[in-house]
Amino acid sequence: MKKDLLTLLDFSGKEILTMINKAADYKKAVKTRTAHSDLEGRTVAMFFEKPSLWTRTTFETGLLQLGGHAVYLPPESIQIGQ
Repeated sequence: MKKDLLTLLDFSGKEILTMINKAADYKKAVKTRTAHSDLEGRTVAMFFEKPSLWTRTTFETGLLQLGGHAVYLPPESIQIGQ
């Protein structure tokens, strides 16, 4: 079952521990340059209300490390609120 991470109060202790262990696995894989394919074949569209090069770069890098692809959609191109 898919769950969105909005607050840790929505998760059990076991689920939180699973997330922490998964994050540790990812961190170890980056250090050892081991490829992950958890997001292989997936594309994530990213759009931000305010420009943030640091956030965008971090998300793109993480997605690439997990085997996925990122598409950045600038605010002026998606016309949110219009």
